[in-house]
Amino acid sequence: MSGFVHLLQRLGKQEEIYTPTFVRDTEQIINFVCPIHDYDDLVFIERDYLLLDETIWKDLSDYRDLRLS
Repeated sequence: MSGFVHLLQRLGKQEEIYTPTFVRDTEQIINFVCPIHDYDDLVFIERDYLLLDETIWKDLSDYRDLRLS
């Protein structure tokens, strides 16, 4: 969880960051695969956990500009 928060904190502060990806076939996380550039205007973070009412997930709302539900 702390890695995810750290990634969100870095958005917009660095020229380029790389995010992990999840391979469903092998249920494996591969780090540093998907680049996010400083010129990217929109980043989607998609998961149902962003809608949970638990404190740890509510705190992530500080890092979003828009919520679609």
